[in-house]
Amino acid sequence: MMYSLSFVLLVGAVSGHIVTPIPVMKTDPGVRYNVTSAGAPVRLDVMLESICPDSATAWTELQQTANYYGSDKLDLVIYNFQLPYDRWGHLCAMGFYTIVDQQGNEKGFSYMERLFSVYDSYSSDSTEDKSHIQMLE
Repeated sequence: MMYSLSFVLLVGAVSGHIVTPIPVMKTDPGVRYNVTSAGAPVRLDVMLESICPDSATAWTELQQTANYYGSDKLDLVIYNFQLPYDRWGHLCAMGFYTIVDQQGNEKGFSYMERLFSVYDSYSSDSTEDKSHIQMLE
């Protein structure tokens, strides 16, 4: 009994001086599909990539689900991320969050839907010989 109490005190003393190596974000980077759904009893967090065909398929289903249940029952939160092997994923994700910050959630989702509709144009095979400037033209 005395040994376990000493161990607990030692762990408590040591853990008080541990500093997390990676700072934790103060705000949630997720974007709500419906801004009025914050108090809904069910929250669905989904990670999508703007130029992924699987994400495009999932997005259609997610929209239908969110519209069916409504903002009073379902809080759909989207996290736009990039796959590590996708050359344009990072820029597309940055574009999504920039548009959301400057023009709101609806415009951000419109941008994401536009990217879903042209994701073939951004595949690594079709853009491997193009620069960032050429892709923006």
